[in-house]
Amino acid sequence: MFTDDGEGSKSVEIKYGPSGNVSLEVFDGVVALNAYKCESLSSYREDCSTCHFLNQSKGYECQWCQNTGCVDVDNNQCSQADTCGGPTVTKISPTDGPPEGGTEVTIEGFNFGIKSDVTVTIAGVQCENVTFVGRRMRCITLSKSFDSPEKSEESGQVVVTVDGMNSSDDIQFTYKVPKITGISPTQGILSGGRTIHLSGNNLNIGNMEYAVTLTNVDLVKSQVPLECTLIKALSVRGNITCIHTRALDLGMYKLKVNFDTSTEVDSNLLFEYLPDPIITSTEPAELKSIGSGGTTFKVIGEGFIAIDNLTVGFVDSEERGSGCRILTQTKLECTYPSNKESEKLRKEEGTRSNIAIYLDGFSHTFTSSVLYVDDPLFAAFNDTCNTTYNFNPRLEDSIKLVGKKNLTSATELKDYLVFVGR
Repeated sequence: MFTDDGEGSKSVEIKYGPSGNVSLEVFDGVVALNAYKCESLSSYREDCSTCHFLNQSKGYECQWCQNTGCVDVDNNQCSQADTCGGPTVTKISPTDGPPEGGTEVTIEGFNFGIKSDVTVTIAGVQCENVTFVGRRMRCITLSKSFDSPEKSEESGQVVVTVDGMNSSDDIQFTYKVPKITGISPTQGILSGGRTIHLSGNNLNIGNMEYAVTLTNVDLVKSQVPLECTLIKALSVRGNITCIHTRALDLGMYKLKVNFDTSTEVDSNLLFEYLPDPIITSTEPAELKSIGSGGTTFKVIGEGFIAIDNLTVGFVDSEERGSGCRILTQTKLECTYPSNKESEKLRKEEGTRSNIAIYLDGFSHTFTSSVLYVDDPLFAAFNDTCNTTYNFNPRLEDSIKLVGKKNLTSATELKDYLVFVGR
């Protein structure tokens, strides 16, 4: 209960008990209070170690009784406080990892101890750097030797030992050997930016912490590994996905993947860096579009291969309002982006804007800026002033639309599609 006497003096009265009518103490001024209930300290009824941990580390006045669990030291139902029994493991995550170790394993259970002598073994190998709070424990796996070089995986029990007492639960961890068998695509440009998919066996294991690198096979060239930036959200279902980065040298690069910091997997798979595209011109040379964009123009050059993401956008803008498609290795067809923002500034002669093309990690700003004009405007049907027209297909084979302005200033006949009906 909080009271204020109106003269700046405040007090807090704490009451407890089944009916909340037992006064605990009265504090004047600012107070920090930590209220607790011993019976609620252990989220799992059999977790003796949590009760003792909070008792010793926080100064709580609780004790553990075998029949009643964590109770107040003054509880008359507990004739004698008990020590904790042996540890119990209920769950681990992840359930697998590479045999070279380096995987952080989270172990859940109870009676893991507090400051006791605690060790963890996974499939007979000690797990290092053990840390824990309450029912959760973490440790890092060490290297596991298989009894046969032909084995690709081996399982074993997770055992927690506290003060000489071992857990006996059948919780298994599996060491798995990762193997990379495929890479797609196998080429990309020097500027990088292409998405690479790696496939194989036992790739999505452990903490799924990957480091993918590419190194030039030509020993005369730089041997500094190039990072392939991981896309973790797509690295599932047996795949690892990354985006290759910019390189200085052309040629073939060997692939290496590091799993959970300790496991390096070399493969015989190669990735080739190709020259960046070269842009020479556009068709038409004078770029022109309506404000809404959507019409097309051609980009002429060479090296239009090994590219996935082809977009066009305004210079100094991160928005990529339109795309391109590859017609041949020397020609692209691209769509003008919408430039509605310039309508208020546009005069009769139009507004010019600079655009650039983006091909994976490569970009090029066109020499010719784009002349943007207002969208086409239609006035009526046929040579009348009517905006509604009743079409009789038995008497007529076409409909004539009368334009008001800009019908051909930035568009051609192929740019128009007319729909009749709802």
